Amino acid sequence: MQDSDFPVLTSLDKSMRCGIFTSKSGKVLIIHDQNLDTELQWAEFDCHSKQFSLVHEDGKIQHLGLNVCAEAEKNLLSSKEISLAVIKNQKVQSLQNVILILHKD
Repeated sequence: MQDSDFPVLTSLDKSMRCGIFTSKSGKVLIIHDQNLDTELQWAEFDCHSKQFSLVHEDGKIQHLGLNVCAEAEKNLLSSKEISLAVIKNQKVQSLQNVILILHKD
């Protein structure tokens, strides 16, 4: 079995520099410094495990790997969409918006 056969990818924080920013109005921005392998279909946040995951177009899951503080979690609860930005040399190279699915149970 090859690494490409596994449904879970290496967490984003282990494969590149990244960070998450939230606002009280529910806006969420994830920044990272390298391109993702494939396009994203959606993002998920599990309120119980505090785990944030990205779901790629091929169905593979990539956990963010970052701790989400209580304030950011509260902000996430009012969000329906997130933005992801690739930043290189202090400039936005690409921007993608995806739906955020919240798991509250």
